[in-house]
Amino acid sequence: MLNFRLAPKIMDYENFDRTKVLTAQEQKTLNREKISRRISNERYLIAHPELKILMSKAVEQALLERPDQYHIPTFLRQFFTQPNLEEVVMGTRK
Repeated sequence: MLNFRLAPKIMDYENFDRTKVLTAQEQKTLNREKISRRISNERYLIAHPELKILMSKAVEQALLERPDQYHIPTFLRQFFTQPNLEEVVMGTRK
């Protein structure tokens, strides 16, 4: 069952307030900030390859166990706080 509170809202074009649209300069600045953030994030991920391994293992476990949408935060909390996390992630224990 879908949780409509989490679903993106559909754009209401008839009541769209055009005064809240970004100016060309604001959009340009926003795009630069997005690119800068993306580069910064990529550098961090390159510097910390263990993060990719950790996230991949968490997704793998979620796909194996398939918690429903309301229990995913609980599943992730339990996954990341298990005492043998390093062993699980490194594949020495399941």
